[in-house]
Amino acid sequence: MNSNVTLCVGQLFQSINNTVCNLARISGLIILFVKGLVSYLNGCVHMFMLLVISIIRYGTVLPTNKTKKYFQQHSFISAVICWLIALIFALSPLFNWNKYLPEGLGFHCGLNWSDRSISSRLYLILAFSFVYFIPLILLSTVTIYIYCVIRHLHQVLRMNRQQPFNKLSRKNRLLVKKRSLPPLNSSSDSNTTKSNKFVEVKLSKFPTVDKHVRSAPVTYPLQICYAMRLHRLN
Repeated sequence: MNSNVTLCVGQLFQSINNTVCNLARISGLIILFVKGLVSYLNGCVHMFMLLVISIIRYGTVLPTNKTKKYFQQHSFISAVICWLIALIFALSPLFNWNKYLPEGLGFHCGLNWSDRSISSRLYLILAFSFVYFIPLILLSTVTIYIYCVIRHLHQVLRMNRQQPFNKLSRKNRLLVKKRSLPPLNSSSDSNTTKSNKFVEVKLSKFPTVDKHVRSAPVTYPLQICYAMRLHRLN
């Protein structure tokens, strides 16, 4: 009797142990599949979001900000599209396009790269093309273009800071020479006198030191050009 009870209890504990082991194995596989799905989905979403951010940066450096306005108005839709495309690629292995298998020591889960079926090969080609190569090419192209545009703008700004002072100094020298020359005709009509007065008024805006024009801290290139044209007409 005692032996029968012991045998029954032992069989009960053995069945419970087997059930627990099977549940642990099943739950372990489920956890691995979920981990592989989440990891792959995370990578796809990050890749597509980086692509969208680079396109937004590309739109900010364009002369027309149509791309920037579009993404400002449809930012939520663009994020949802990135998640939907990533879900399509991440959920496809669950529908026999490929499989998530444990990798290495079994602590990580990834795609089955050794599967030689047609559906698996097609899925891997599409995944490499649309998740890796095409976003990488677009990211590189857009980033290089943005770098070139910013570098060109920096060079233009630096040249614009240095150029006006050089131009003003040359034009001021010409104006000083022309003002120092004596008038050729003593008799001039009223129109020329009016123009000379107008030129003197225009030139009086620039500070003079010892009857020489000095470059002002605030530049007036249009006024200088107009005054020089009036001098040439005289």
